Amino acid sequence: MSIKQYGLDKSRRLKRKKLIERLMAEGRDAFVYPVKMIYMPSELPLDVPFQVAFGVSKKRFRRAVKRNRVKRLLREAFRLNQDLLPGKSLALMLIYVGKEEEDFRVVYEAIRQLFLETFK
Repeated sequence: MSIKQYGLDKSRRLKRKKLIERLMAEGRDAFVYPVKMIYMPSELPLDVPFQVAFGVSKKRFRRAVKRNRVKRLLREAFRLNQDLLPGKSLALMLIYVGKEEEDFRVVYEAIRQLFLETFK
């Protein structure tokens, strides 16, 4: 894979409120501590294989600095594992549910395991 394919550009970010609401209501979920994934097939344009959003609880991480750091960990771990996603179009949301900030290796392996188990 080229370096460009590992990017996470704007077109791959899930931003539409209606799609996010539908994803939360109708999507299937999978869990590997400390990450929960909610996913469903989506009607995305052909050139965009997936759209993804990331979430961290304000209740568990009061300071925005900590929440943003955890979201950066999620984004980077996702970016490195996105080649494990199937070719069909998906809408995904990755939610960090751990009570404390984990090491990058833990988050990376959790996302890798989620993708391998869910999208065999």
